[in-house]
Amino acid sequence: MPIPNKRLLVSPPKREGQDKGISYNNFLRSVLLSANVDMKGVFMLAIIKRKILLLFLLAFVLRLIVFLLHRPWDSQVLTESVLVHDASDYHRFALSIIDHFSFGGETYRTPGYPFFIAVIYVIFGVKPWLVLFIQIFVDLVTIYYVLRIGEFLFSRRVGIIAAAFLAIDPNSIFTTARFLSDGLSVAFLMASMYFYLRGLKRGMQGVF
Repeated sequence: MPIPNKRLLVSPPKREGQDKGISYNNFLRSVLLSANVDMKGVFMLAIIKRKILLLFLLAFVLRLIVFLLHRPWDSQVLTESVLVHDASDYHRFALSIIDHFSFGGETYRTPGYPFFIAVIYVIFGVKPWLVLFIQIFVDLVTIYYVLRIGEFLFSRRVGIIAAAFLAIDPNSIFTTARFLSDGLSVAFLMASMYFYLRGLKRGMQGVF
């Protein structure tokens, strides 16, 4: 009687088990790859957020240095350098709003900036130097919306570059330390432009 071949007695491996092993390995590989991609995205996002934070910190420090060197809380500096020309009018109008809720008969000035000053005076007392300090944060709002507009129209990189130029712009820095409406006006302008662009993108042309 012939002896059967031993190879024939050994059953071939099951394809189903192999398929399951291969599919599991592929699944595990895809999970690891996606996790690697996600980690890279999180890492890049953290770097971008750090850059933006450093940008705003730089803008704040530059404006704070000018504010401290200007010393607007000093009474002599206040009368000789801060509350002069248009600034003295804004200060007077703010006091008139607080005392009489009027401009005292003056109609050639818009009420926005004097009302902004009046609110600060009511909350913290008549301290013009505090208005200049708060204007630092108003300027940071302007920088934020410049960043968002650049990001909205072009890319995040463009927004960060535009915001960086504004953060170190000497005119913007020194304007913050002046008792004038420019900083507040530009902040409202940038905010309104950003929301206008968002509205156009969402098909809200009729609203505007």
